[in-house]
Amino acid sequence: MLISIILYILAVSSTALAQTPESSAKGPKDFVSALLPYKLDFVRDHINLEFNSNDRTFFEDYNGAVYTLPGEAKTVRDLSPQAYKKFIAFPIVRPNKFYVFYGAYPNMQQHLQEITSFNVAGLNNPALQRYASLPAEARSNDIYLWSPDTPYWYSEYSMGGNPLPFRSYFIVHLTEADAHHTTVEIIEDKPVVNRGKKLTVDANGVVHRFDIADIPSTTSDREFLLSCISQFIERKLPNRRVFNCKGE
Repeated sequence: MLISIILYILAVSSTALAQTPESSAKGPKDFVSALLPYKLDFVRDHINLEFNSNDRTFFEDYNGAVYTLPGEAKTVRDLSPQAYKKFIAFPIVRPNKFYVFYGAYPNMQQHLQEITSFNVAGLNNPALQRYASLPAEARSNDIYLWSPDTPYWYSEYSMGGNPLPFRSYFIVHLTEADAHHTTVEIIEDKPVVNRGKKLTVDANGVVHRFDIADIPSTTSDREFLLSCISQFIERKLPNRRVFNCKGE
């Protein structure tokens, strides 16, 4: 019985692997960065403020621009626990861009130092591989943007002519250019697409109901996040409730 189950899983996985996601982009840019005319501390502190993971009321109340809520609910607070659990379960694809879902969660920042050349070997992600070779001190001001809600959105990938749900986490790599300028680079970490409902097994032996596939980094999403950060800082509005990120 166990052998039959394993063979079935492997057969399903092999079928899934035969379907290759297609990208509308010619290929990911190696560098997506900008030079901002501000001191590094100012840039870092402002980004942390904009992505304050303790400010969850912003996520919950920003319903019109971000969430399409079921029924008559106006905010997620109106949903029952069961409805909320169903609502955030992937592979929901959010109608708007991703940046509003991410936070600079303190307990996730150690992940930056856990990225090594060994654990990114074989990935088609030149920016992340380059980042993995940096010493710890070169990452000391960086910010890891993560979300507990596993948001998906449509990006550059499709399969069979249909857009695929896409998701990634982000590294904001900060480098002091000089006393008054900071280079901000955006790097994707763990970019994946959801190819549909298929029984698959990951590298850790965990069975999943969805076919989640690693894919090369996208360019448009990194450029969008970089644009958002530039807008946040240049508008000098230390409260993201005041505006949405423009550019799409």
